[in-house]
Amino acid sequence: MRSGKVIVIVLLLTLSTLSVSTLNVPATPSWLKPGVYIEYRIPKGSSADEKAMCISRRDLVAAGILYRFVLEIKVKNKTIPVIQYTDIPSKETLIKYFKETKERKLIEFIKKLPYTPMYVRGSLITNYTRFEENIEKALREGKLSPSTTPDEEGAHCFSTIKYYIVNGAYSWKCIGFKEGKVEFEVRFNAWVDLGAYYPEDKRYRHIDKTFRVLVDPTTRRVYTSKGEYIGITPLWITKLKTNNRVVLCALYNTKIYGTVGYLTVERTPIGYLKGYYMTNISGLIPLPVGMTYEEKTGVLVSASFYMDPVLKHFMGIQLIKTPKKPITLSKVEGIDIDDHGPLATITIFLYNNPVFMMIVAMGALAAVVVLFIVRIPNYVRDEK
Repeated sequence: MRSGKVIVIVLLLTLSTLSVSTLNVPATPSWLKPGVYIEYRIPKGSSADEKAMCISRRDLVAAGILYRFVLEIKVKNKTIPVIQYTDIPSKETLIKYFKETKERKLIEFIKKLPYTPMYVRGSLITNYTRFEENIEKALREGKLSPSTTPDEEGAHCFSTIKYYIVNGAYSWKCIGFKEGKVEFEVRFNAWVDLGAYYPEDKRYRHIDKTFRVLVDPTTRRVYTSKGEYIGITPLWITKLKTNNRVVLCALYNTKIYGTVGYLTVERTPIGYLKGYYMTNISGLIPLPVGMTYEEKTGVLVSASFYMDPVLKHFMGIQLIKTPKKPITLSKVEGIDIDDHGPLATITIFLYNNPVFMMIVAMGALAAVVVLFIVRIPNYVRDEK
Protein backbone atom coordinates (compact mmCIF):
# COMPACT_ATOMS: atom_id res chain seq x y z
CA MET A 1 0.00 0.00 0.00
CA ARG A 2 2.70 2.45 1.08
CA SER A 3 4.84 1.66 -1.97
CA GLY A 4 1.94 2.50 -4.28
CA LYS A 5 1.54 5.92 -2.67
CA VAL A 6 5.25 6.55 -2.98
CA ILE A 7 5.14 5.78 -6.72
CA VAL A 8 2.25 8.20 -7.26
CA ILE A 9 3.92 10.96 -5.21
CA VAL A 10 7.19 10.57 -7.12
CA LEU A 11 5.45 10.73 -10.48
CA LEU A 12 3.39 13.75 -9.46
CA LEU A 13 6.52 15.52 -8.26
CA THR A 14 8.21 14.73 -11.55
CA LEU A 15 5.29 16.17 -13.48
CA SER A 16 5.18 19.29 -11.33
CA THR A 17 8.91 19.78 -11.75
CA LEU A 18 8.71 19.43 -15.52
CA SER A 19 5.56 21.47 -15.95
CA VAL A 20 6.26 25.09 -16.69
CA SER A 21 3.76 27.73 -15.74
CA THR A 22 3.37 30.59 -18.17
CA LEU A 23 4.64 33.73 -16.49
CA ASN A 24 3.55 37.29 -17.07
CA VAL A 25 6.30 39.63 -15.94
CA PRO A 26 4.69 42.79 -14.54
CA ALA A 27 4.63 45.80 -16.87
CA THR A 28 6.98 47.50 -14.42
CA PRO A 29 9.42 44.83 -13.13
CA SER A 30 9.72 44.66 -9.33
CA TRP A 31 13.51 44.33 -9.61
CA LEU A 32 13.83 47.70 -11.33
CA LYS A 33 15.38 49.80 -8.56
CA PRO A 34 18.51 51.88 -7.94
CA GLY A 35 21.68 49.81 -7.71
CA VAL A 36 20.59 47.13 -10.16
CA TYR A 37 23.48 46.20 -12.44
CA ILE A 38 23.32 43.98 -15.54
CA GLU A 39 26.38 43.11 -17.60
CA TYR A 40 26.84 41.10 -20.80
CA ARG A 41 29.96 39.49 -22.22
CA ILE A 42 30.53 40.03 -25.95
CA PRO A 43 32.48 37.05 -27.37
CA LYS A 44 35.63 37.34 -29.43
CA GLY A 45 35.08 37.67 -33.17
CA SER A 46 31.72 39.47 -32.92
CA SER A 47 31.18 42.16 -35.53
CA ALA A 48 29.73 45.58 -34.85
CA ASP A 49 27.74 46.60 -37.93
CA GLU A 50 26.93 50.20 -38.79
CA LYS A 51 24.12 49.22 -41.13
CA ALA A 52 22.15 46.01 -41.36
CA MET A 53 18.72 45.97 -42.94
CA CYS A 54 16.54 44.68 -45.74
CA ILE A 55 14.07 47.06 -47.40
CA SER A 56 11.45 46.00 -49.91
CA ARG A 57 11.98 47.53 -53.35
CA ARG A 58 8.28 48.12 -53.56
CA ASP A 59 8.41 50.22 -50.37
CA LEU A 60 11.46 52.10 -51.62
CA VAL A 61 9.59 53.04 -54.78
CA ALA A 62 6.52 54.10 -52.78
CA ALA A 63 8.73 56.31 -50.59
CA GLY A 64 10.28 57.99 -53.64
CA ILE A 65 13.78 56.70 -52.86
CA LEU A 66 13.88 54.38 -55.87
CA TYR A 67 12.24 54.59 -59.28
CA ARG A 68 10.87 51.67 -61.26
CA PHE A 69 11.25 51.64 -65.06
CA VAL A 70 10.74 48.96 -67.67
CA LEU A 71 13.36 48.92 -70.44
CA GLU A 72 13.74 46.51 -73.35
CA ILE A 73 16.62 44.55 -74.85
CA LYS A 74 16.73 42.26 -77.87
CA VAL A 75 18.25 38.81 -77.51
CA LYS A 76 17.96 35.97 -80.06
CA ASN A 77 15.39 37.97 -82.06
CA LYS A 78 13.25 38.35 -78.97
CA THR A 79 12.36 41.48 -77.04
CA ILE A 80 12.84 40.97 -73.30
CA PRO A 81 11.49 43.45 -70.73
CA VAL A 82 14.10 44.62 -68.19
CA ILE A 83 12.64 45.90 -64.94
CA GLN A 84 15.07 48.32 -63.33
CA TYR A 85 14.97 49.79 -59.83
CA THR A 86 17.19 52.85 -59.77
CA ASP A 87 17.98 56.14 -58.08
CA ILE A 88 17.95 57.84 -61.51
CA PRO A 89 14.65 59.78 -61.74
CA SER A 90 14.62 60.14 -65.54
CA LYS A 91 13.91 57.19 -67.86
CA GLU A 92 15.81 58.83 -70.73
CA THR A 93 18.90 59.25 -68.52
CA LEU A 94 18.53 55.67 -67.28
CA ILE A 95 18.37 54.27 -70.83
CA LYS A 96 21.58 56.08 -71.73
CA TYR A 97 23.36 54.98 -68.57
CA PHE A 98 22.07 51.41 -68.92
CA LYS A 99 23.33 51.09 -72.49
CA GLU A 100 26.77 52.35 -71.46
CA THR A 101 27.22 50.16 -68.38
CA LYS A 102 24.97 47.11 -68.27
CA GLU A 103 23.26 46.24 -71.54
CA ARG A 104 26.12 44.38 -73.25
CA LYS A 105 26.97 42.27 -70.19
CA LEU A 106 23.32 41.43 -69.63
CA ILE A 107 22.82 40.30 -73.24
CA GLU A 108 25.93 38.12 -73.07
CA PHE A 109 24.70 36.59 -69.83
CA ILE A 110 21.26 35.78 -71.26
CA LYS A 111 22.79 34.21 -74.38
CA LYS A 112 24.62 31.70 -72.19
CA LEU A 113 21.41 30.58 -70.51
CA PRO A 114 19.77 27.33 -71.73
CA TYR A 115 16.50 29.23 -71.99
CA THR A 116 15.28 32.73 -72.78
CA PRO A 117 13.71 34.43 -69.74
CA MET A 118 10.34 36.15 -70.04
CA TYR A 119 11.74 39.20 -68.24
CA VAL A 120 14.77 40.36 -66.23
CA ARG A 121 14.68 42.19 -62.92
CA GLY A 122 17.56 44.17 -61.43
CA SER A 123 18.75 47.36 -59.81
CA LEU A 124 21.03 50.18 -60.85
CA ILE A 125 22.22 52.48 -58.05
CA THR A 126 24.60 55.29 -59.01
CA ASN A 127 25.18 56.80 -55.55
CA TYR A 128 25.02 54.23 -52.73
CA THR A 129 26.04 56.70 -50.03
CA ARG A 130 23.17 59.07 -50.79
CA PHE A 131 20.82 56.11 -51.36
CA GLU A 132 21.50 54.66 -47.89
CA GLU A 133 21.33 58.09 -46.23
CA ASN A 134 17.87 58.62 -47.73
CA ILE A 135 16.79 55.21 -46.40
CA GLU A 136 17.99 55.97 -42.88
CA LYS A 137 16.28 59.36 -42.91
CA ALA A 138 12.98 57.79 -44.02
CA LEU A 139 13.31 55.14 -41.29
CA ARG A 140 13.86 57.74 -38.58
CA GLU A 141 10.87 59.74 -39.77
CA GLY A 142 8.67 56.64 -39.85
CA LYS A 143 8.05 56.96 -43.61
CA LEU A 144 9.64 53.60 -44.33
CA SER A 145 9.50 50.22 -42.64
CA PRO A 146 11.98 47.36 -43.04
CA SER A 147 10.67 44.19 -44.61
CA THR A 148 11.84 40.66 -43.91
CA THR A 149 9.18 38.95 -45.98
CA PRO A 150 10.42 38.51 -49.56
CA ASP A 151 8.02 39.39 -52.36
CA GLU A 152 8.25 39.23 -56.13
CA GLU A 153 9.80 42.71 -56.28
CA GLY A 154 12.77 41.68 -54.11
CA ALA A 155 14.60 43.77 -51.52
CA HIS A 156 17.76 45.76 -50.94
CA CYS A 157 19.87 44.39 -48.05
CA PHE A 158 22.78 46.15 -46.38
CA SER A 159 25.40 45.12 -43.84
CA THR A 160 28.44 47.33 -43.21
CA ILE A 161 30.96 46.22 -40.56
CA LYS A 162 32.32 49.02 -38.36
CA TYR A 163 34.86 46.81 -36.57
CA TYR A 164 35.35 43.41 -34.93
CA ILE A 165 35.22 43.00 -31.17
CA VAL A 166 38.23 41.21 -29.67
CA ASN A 167 36.65 41.07 -26.22
CA GLY A 168 34.12 43.31 -24.60
CA ALA A 169 31.46 43.98 -22.00
CA TYR A 170 28.20 45.90 -22.22
CA SER A 171 26.42 46.96 -19.03
CA TRP A 172 23.35 48.78 -17.72
CA LYS A 173 23.27 50.25 -14.19
CA CYS A 174 20.15 51.76 -12.65
CA ILE A 175 21.18 54.92 -10.82
CA GLY A 176 17.74 56.29 -9.91
CA PHE A 177 14.45 57.71 -11.11
CA LYS A 178 13.73 60.99 -12.79
CA GLU A 179 10.24 62.30 -13.68
CA GLY A 180 8.72 58.82 -13.71
CA LYS A 181 11.50 57.31 -15.80
CA VAL A 182 14.38 55.06 -14.83
CA GLU A 183 17.84 56.59 -15.24
CA PHE A 184 20.48 54.16 -16.48
CA GLU A 185 24.21 54.46 -16.90
CA VAL A 186 25.10 52.41 -19.98
CA ARG A 187 28.71 51.42 -20.66
CA PHE A 188 30.37 49.84 -23.70
CA ASN A 189 33.90 48.66 -22.87
CA ALA A 190 35.82 46.65 -25.47
CA TRP A 191 39.00 46.09 -27.43
CA VAL A 192 38.20 46.23 -31.14
CA ASP A 193 39.91 45.25 -34.38
CA LEU A 194 39.55 47.94 -37.05
CA GLY A 195 40.66 45.61 -39.85
CA ALA A 196 43.71 44.39 -41.74
CA TYR A 197 43.88 47.54 -43.88
CA TYR A 198 45.01 49.52 -40.80
CA PRO A 199 48.70 49.60 -39.77
CA GLU A 200 49.46 47.01 -37.08
CA ASP A 201 50.13 49.67 -34.43
CA LYS A 202 46.78 51.34 -35.13
CA ARG A 203 44.67 48.30 -35.92
CA TYR A 204 43.54 47.57 -32.35
CA ARG A 205 41.80 50.17 -30.23
CA HIS A 206 40.29 50.28 -26.75
CA ILE A 207 36.83 51.84 -26.62
CA ASP A 208 35.28 52.75 -23.29
CA LYS A 209 32.12 54.82 -23.58
CA THR A 210 29.50 55.67 -20.96
CA PHE A 211 26.07 57.17 -21.61
CA ARG A 212 23.13 58.33 -19.49
CA VAL A 213 19.64 57.47 -20.72
CA LEU A 214 16.10 57.54 -19.36
CA VAL A 215 13.78 54.55 -19.80
CA ASP A 216 10.01 54.45 -19.36
CA PRO A 217 9.60 51.40 -17.06
CA THR A 218 6.24 50.47 -18.58
CA THR A 219 6.91 50.82 -22.31
CA ARG A 220 10.74 50.38 -22.28
CA ARG A 221 10.99 53.48 -24.47
CA VAL A 222 14.47 55.02 -24.26
CA TYR A 223 15.23 58.75 -24.19
CA THR A 224 18.45 60.72 -24.09
CA SER A 225 19.11 62.97 -21.08
CA LYS A 226 17.70 65.81 -23.22
CA GLY A 227 14.43 63.95 -23.78
CA GLU A 228 14.98 62.75 -27.36
CA TYR A 229 13.28 59.42 -28.09
CA ILE A 230 15.73 56.90 -29.60
CA GLY A 231 13.94 53.53 -29.44
CA ILE A 232 12.92 50.63 -27.18
CA THR A 233 15.44 48.72 -25.07
CA PRO A 234 15.68 44.91 -25.37
CA LEU A 235 17.00 44.67 -21.77
CA TRP A 236 13.84 42.97 -20.53
CA ILE A 237 10.52 41.73 -21.88
CA THR A 238 7.06 41.61 -20.33
CA LYS A 239 4.23 39.20 -21.21
CA LEU A 240 6.41 36.10 -21.43
CA LYS A 241 3.61 33.87 -22.62
CA THR A 242 4.23 31.18 -25.20
CA ASN A 243 3.20 32.24 -28.74
CA ASN A 244 2.85 35.90 -27.72
CA ARG A 245 4.06 38.31 -30.39
CA VAL A 246 6.14 40.97 -28.66
CA VAL A 247 8.26 44.01 -29.48
CA LEU A 248 11.86 43.00 -28.72
CA CYS A 249 13.31 46.45 -29.32
CA ALA A 250 13.16 49.46 -31.59
CA LEU A 251 15.71 51.69 -33.26
CA TYR A 252 14.00 55.07 -33.39
CA ASN A 253 10.61 54.27 -34.99
CA THR A 254 11.64 50.92 -36.47
CA LYS A 255 10.44 48.02 -34.33
CA ILE A 256 11.86 44.51 -34.17
CA TYR A 257 9.34 41.79 -33.29
CA GLY A 258 9.63 38.25 -31.97
CA THR A 259 7.42 35.38 -30.85
CA VAL A 260 7.78 33.86 -27.37
CA GLY A 261 8.82 30.27 -28.03
CA TYR A 262 9.84 27.29 -25.94
CA LEU A 263 11.55 27.14 -22.56
CA THR A 264 15.26 26.42 -22.67
CA VAL A 265 18.38 26.53 -20.47
CA GLU A 266 21.29 28.83 -21.27
CA ARG A 267 24.75 28.20 -19.83
CA THR A 268 26.17 31.57 -18.75
CA PRO A 269 29.09 32.78 -16.58
CA ILE A 270 26.63 33.12 -13.68
CA GLY A 271 25.07 29.67 -14.04
CA TYR A 272 22.44 27.68 -15.89
CA LEU A 273 19.49 30.00 -16.45
CA LYS A 274 16.01 29.05 -17.61
CA GLY A 275 14.53 31.31 -20.23
CA TYR A 276 12.13 31.64 -23.12
CA TYR A 277 13.64 31.48 -26.59
CA MET A 278 12.35 34.07 -29.07
CA THR A 279 11.48 32.87 -32.58
CA ASN A 280 10.25 34.37 -35.86
CA ILE A 281 12.22 37.58 -35.34
CA SER A 282 11.50 40.23 -37.95
CA GLY A 283 12.31 43.87 -38.43
CA LEU A 284 15.38 45.40 -40.02
CA ILE A 285 16.76 42.07 -41.23
CA PRO A 286 15.60 38.43 -41.03
CA LEU A 287 17.50 37.14 -38.00
CA PRO A 288 18.10 33.36 -38.14
CA VAL A 289 18.79 33.04 -34.40
CA GLY A 290 16.70 34.42 -31.58
CA MET A 291 17.18 35.82 -28.10
CA THR A 292 16.50 34.23 -24.71
CA TYR A 293 14.79 35.94 -21.76
CA GLU A 294 14.87 34.72 -18.13
CA GLU A 295 11.59 33.05 -17.21
CA LYS A 296 10.77 34.97 -13.99
CA THR A 297 12.36 38.41 -14.34
CA GLY A 298 12.13 38.78 -18.13
CA VAL A 299 15.77 39.94 -18.23
CA LEU A 300 17.70 39.25 -21.45
CA VAL A 301 19.94 36.20 -20.95
CA SER A 302 21.57 35.74 -24.35
CA ALA A 303 21.49 36.96 -27.95
CA SER A 304 23.36 35.82 -31.04
CA PHE A 305 22.19 38.92 -32.93
CA TYR A 306 21.81 42.03 -30.81
CA MET A 307 20.20 45.40 -31.61
CA ASP A 308 20.01 48.29 -29.16
CA PRO A 309 18.88 51.94 -29.49
CA VAL A 310 21.67 53.19 -27.21
CA LEU A 311 24.40 51.59 -29.33
CA LYS A 312 22.70 52.84 -32.48
CA HIS A 313 22.22 56.45 -31.33
CA PHE A 314 25.48 57.08 -29.49
CA MET A 315 27.94 54.76 -31.27
CA GLY A 316 26.45 54.12 -34.71
CA ILE A 317 26.24 50.35 -34.06
CA GLN A 318 23.05 48.94 -35.46
CA LEU A 319 23.75 45.24 -35.00
CA ILE A 320 26.22 43.03 -33.15
CA LYS A 321 26.64 39.62 -34.77
CA THR A 322 28.36 36.87 -32.81
CA PRO A 323 30.37 34.05 -34.51
CA LYS A 324 29.41 30.94 -32.52
CA LYS A 325 28.80 31.69 -28.86
CA PRO A 326 26.14 34.33 -28.13
CA ILE A 327 26.32 37.48 -26.06
CA THR A 328 25.54 36.21 -22.55
CA LEU A 329 24.55 37.59 -19.19
CA SER A 330 27.82 37.60 -17.20
CA LYS A 331 27.12 39.62 -14.05
CA VAL A 332 24.02 40.68 -12.11
CA GLU A 333 23.61 42.78 -8.96
CA GLY A 334 20.32 43.56 -7.22
CA ILE A 335 18.25 40.91 -9.05
CA ASP A 336 17.48 37.40 -7.84
CA ILE A 337 18.04 35.06 -10.78
CA ASP A 338 18.10 31.32 -10.08
CA ASP A 339 20.95 29.08 -11.15
CA HIS A 340 19.21 25.79 -11.95
CA GLY A 341 22.40 23.78 -12.41
CA PRO A 342 23.45 21.51 -15.30
CA LEU A 343 20.67 18.99 -14.62
CA ALA A 344 18.14 21.64 -15.65
CA THR A 345 19.30 21.16 -19.24
CA ILE A 346 18.19 17.52 -19.10
CA THR A 347 14.94 18.41 -17.35
CA ILE A 348 13.97 20.99 -19.95
CA PHE A 349 14.98 18.67 -22.78
CA LEU A 350 12.69 15.98 -21.39
CA TYR A 351 9.89 18.49 -20.86
CA ASN A 352 10.14 19.60 -24.47
CA ASN A 353 10.10 15.96 -25.60
CA PRO A 354 6.46 14.96 -26.23
CA VAL A 355 7.28 11.23 -26.24
CA PHE A 356 8.81 11.40 -22.76
CA MET A 357 5.91 13.44 -21.42
CA MET A 358 3.47 10.88 -22.81
CA ILE A 359 5.40 8.07 -21.10
CA VAL A 360 5.35 9.97 -17.78
CA ALA A 361 1.61 10.62 -18.09
CA MET A 362 0.94 6.95 -18.88
CA GLY A 363 3.16 5.94 -15.97
CA ALA A 364 1.21 8.18 -13.60
CA LEU A 365 -2.07 6.72 -14.83
CA ALA A 366 -0.74 3.19 -14.44
CA ALA A 367 0.41 3.99 -10.89
CA VAL A 368 -3.07 5.23 -9.98
CA VAL A 369 -4.60 2.04 -11.36
CA VAL A 370 -2.10 -0.10 -9.41
CA LEU A 371 -2.86 1.89 -6.25
CA PHE A 372 -6.56 1.12 -6.51
CA ILE A 373 -5.92 -2.55 -7.29
CA VAL A 374 -3.72 -2.84 -4.20
CA ARG A 375 -6.12 -0.75 -2.12
CA ILE A 376 -9.22 -2.92 -2.75
CA PRO A 377 -7.81 -6.21 -1.28
CA ASN A 378 -6.44 -4.29 1.72
CA TYR A 379 -9.85 -2.67 2.23
CA VAL A 380 -11.60 -6.07 2.08
CA ARG A 381 -9.06 -7.57 4.49
CA ASP A 382 -9.52 -4.65 6.92
CA GLU A 383 -13.31 -5.10 6.81
CA LYS A 384 -12.96 -8.76 7.82
